Amino acid sequence: MRKNILNVDSRGSLQWSQFFPFHHRTLSLPPSPLVHSTTNHLDAGDLAAFRGSAVIKHQDVATASHGRSLAVIELAGDADEEAWRRLYRSAASSMGHGSKIVITSRSEKVAALGTAKALRLEALPQEAYWYFFKALAFGSANPDDHPKVASLAMEIAELSEGAFVAGNVVANLMRANQSTEFWLRVLQCSRDYTRKHQAMFGSHPNKLLRQGQSVYPWRMAGTRDVVTTVCKIYQKPSSGEDDVPGVTVQDILSGRSTRKGNFSAVAWVSTVPPYRTFLASCASQTVRCSTATKKRPRHARA
Repeated sequence: MRKNILNVDSRGSLQWSQFFPFHHRTLSLPPSPLVHSTTNHLDAGDLAAFRGSAVIKHQDVATASHGRSLAVIELAGDADEEAWRRLYRSAASSMGHGSKIVITSRSEKVAALGTAKALRLEALPQEAYWYFFKALAFGSANPDDHPKVASLAMEIAELSEGAFVAGNVVANLMRANQSTEFWLRVLQCSRDYTRKHQAMFGSHPNKLLRQGQSVYPWRMAGTRDVVTTVCKIYQKPSSGEDDVPGVTVQDILSGRSTRKGNFSAVAWVSTVPPYRTFLASCASQTVRCSTATKKRPRHARA
């Protein structure tokens, strides 16, 4: 699970003094300047990279004048302990007193790097996830006014097993077409999708994706000889909006996408700051039958 290495005190402020003890002090989030980085490998060079390429999310003239800063590093892979020690020493000499570093990651190895106990963010309880899912699927409509489709939506939400991006993908697809027949088709596809992966790989497809394994998304329509694979879900680097793919995962599920080869598809775009975009790395190819259909001999015909 993703972890934030920090402490929260009883007043709701963040207590960083035990995490990165250059200067023992309790700060409220956020101290300034605040920089954020997403990286695959933690290395001492990442700290220097903050200076030139990281985005300052918040600036407070009063605290910035003291040279304090908060670096938030989202680590996609594992962190080497020696690399972390080099970064720690580099930060101690280059960041101002009172500066802190927070690391978030899905890797259990990150928990050993900090000086404060790691906090683990678990999946939402089913009741809370259902509240989230139905808000996306129904929009301004009241689920109580549509008990039949609400029952279908609840089953679909249960099949998602608390997956945040997958929940957004499916719920937004449902929101675009709120007919009972369409939602029933989504439920049938979701069931088949889950059962197929559990039978083939022994695990739920959302869990397979979290483990870095590929999955085969369902399609509501389209040709049967086209096989699409989703290799991973990843956060789009913070560059311009011009390079956002024109195809979405909903296009794949609905059968509207005709892309072939390797490509990226938009899985989810956040509507609140910092407006993150999550992409699916996909591959699509045409699979031809290995055996040709042969005519039966004349004497075998009825």
